Amino acid sequence: MGPLNFLGKVFQLRVSRHLGRVRERTARLSHDSGMGIAGRGSTRIQRELRNHHMFNVKKLALSLAIAGTALTSTATAQVEKKEGGYAGTYNEGHDTVVYNFLRHFNFDQYYWSKDFCWESHNDSFVDDMDIAIFAGHGSNWHFVGTDNKGVDLRYVSNGADDGYGDDNCEFVAFQSCGVVPSPLDSSQWAYNWTRSSGAFEGLHQAMGFRNSSYQSTDQDVTNVFGVFTRFGYGVWQSWFLGINLEAYSYEFGCAVMYPTAENDTYYSFIADPPANSSWLKCWYHY
Repeated sequence: MGPLNFLGKVFQLRVSRHLGRVRERTARLSHDSGMGIAGRGSTRIQRELRNHHMFNVKKLALSLAIAGTALTSTATAQVEKKEGGYAGTYNEGHDTVVYNFLRHFNFDQYYWSKDFCWESHNDSFVDDMDIAIFAGHGSNWHFVGTDNKGVDLRYVSNGADDGYGDDNCEFVAFQSCGVVPSPLDSSQWAYNWTRSSGAFEGLHQAMGFRNSSYQSTDQDVTNVFGVFTRFGYGVWQSWFLGINLEAYSYEFGCAVMYPTAENDTYYSFIADPPANSSWLKCWYHY
């Protein structure tokens, strides 16, 4: 099933039903005082999706912001794949949330999240990956890592290590409350990503939640996200499918992207958008 057909399937699932879930919670991984997370091979998740149930309908909406720059090349890019995951707390299970995505790949980085991974040294961490995922606490354009200071995605572009995409990263996901607001939440939904100091510097897609996400479902959402991303479905579509299948009916996803990148998969995507583009599209639940 191609990305466009898959998008239709996501919408069908959203307006008609969620799949019932049976879960086995995974063990938390051990940690030390450094950045690395130990024991990554020790967890397994067994799951069975069964029994269709009716839930409150969450609707999918689209907004488009156009402010000048359009992409001229539609060529697909083929590059070596790198995956990175960053856990924002030591003892709240966010390491498992991250791992449940990474476990579907031969991942490159699995760290406790430090601000410099996203800011001053992002070219060696987040922006060195093709896809990066964070799990932890957040709010609009903001999230907090294990150094308890916080990253403001409106101001991550600072000189040599600009935002994301100027080096390598195409996709970034935030399993956190409210990091990716929709047009219903802020009139700045596009500008704060694409401003000169913002995160979009060639990034294709950023996805997360426009409202609260819940620890009881987080690790299951990221597991489904990993499965479908690995199988080559659209990236943001895989994120929404994880939410559709595993999140509570009142958890609302949101994804912002360069418009012509909306059908990108992990293995087939457009050439990098211009670093100075202010053109964004947003898909969100409401």
